[in-house]
Formats: sequence, C-alpha cells, structure tokens
Amino acid sequence: MGTSTRKTTSLRLLATLLGVALVAALMLITLAASENAGAQEDELSTQTRSQKSALLTTALRGTSPRVYVGAAQMRGRARYRIASVPFPPGRNSASGYTWEGIEGGLVDADIDDLIQYRASCDWLRHFIDTGDSDEEARAVVSHLPAWPVFRDSPFGAVIRTIVDSALAGDLGPARRHVETVCVDRPDLKAGA
Repeated sequence: MGTSTRKTTSLRLLATLLGVALVAALMLITLAASENAGAQEDELSTQTRSQKSALLTTALRGTSPRVYVGAAQMRGRARYRIASVPFPPGRNSASGYTWEGIEGGLVDADIDDLIQYRASCDWLRHFIDTGDSDEEARAVVSHLPAWPVFRDSPFGAVIRTIVDSALAGDLGPARRHVETVCVDRPDLKAGA
C-alpha cells in the first residue's frame, strides 16, 4: 500500500470513528432532553388540569360531521380528542375504553361526550379518595356540571346535585354514582 492509500484509509477510519462518536453524543443528549421533557410534561399536566377543566366549561361540543366507524377509527380519534380533557393523576379510564362494544359509528360530539363522561367518573373517584385535601380535584369537580357533556343534557341536573353534595362534604351520592353508573358499558352515556 502506498502512502496516499494509507492516509486515505486512516482518514476514512478517523471520519467513521468521529461519526460514531458524534451519533453517540447526540443520542445521549436526546435521551437526557427527553427525560427532562417528560418531567416538564408531568409538571405541566399537573399545573393545567384545573385550567383545562375551566376551558371545557365554555367549549362547544364537537361539530365535525365525519363518522368514525369501527373500534380502530374510534380509538384513534379518541386519542386525539382526549388531549383537551383533564384527568386526575394516575387515572384515565377513557384511554383504555373498549370501543369494540359500540355498533355503528360515532361523530366527534359522541366521542367527546364519552371521554368527558369517563373523566368525570375518574374525577369523582379521585375526589372521594382525596376529599378536601386536593384543591385541584375540588376545582375540577366544581366545573363538571358545566362541561359540554352535561351542560346541555338532562343529566346535568343530576351531576350538579352529586357535585354540590360532594363539595358540601356528603360523598354518598358521588359514591353511589361511581359504583353504579361509572362502569365500562358502551350503552351508558350522559343524557342516554
């Protein structure tokens, strides 16, 4: 091998090693950034639950005429729609909902109703568990009757009574509601 061939081979080897080192460094930086972003995201979601709930009190129901048919389409759309609904820490019964039990199709308003209803059940469960010790839960539970799923529904008055009782310290109606109505049945929707 000539001198120029050895230099070229050495330069290629050096470039490859530098490239591998650069990729490894970028991977470490990305990993550290994603862990930090996850911590920030957890902190942000904790800070904004009551804010999301307050925003829901003035939100309009979904108006898209598109019909989502089949469990995969409904689940996919729900994943997108769920971002606007607050859930208590460690609870999100809507994310594991069994969409396979629903026949026909759903529009955004139906999916929103189901997600909000499931979130309301999760918040009532959380409030029963934490009571007055969780100010955020108290704030979100106080907003429930004004969420779109209840606001224009005959079931809104029922939720208002349950919430008012719970906020006054009487958790009996909330417990009965959670134990009898907050179940994983596709035919149970607010207003139905």
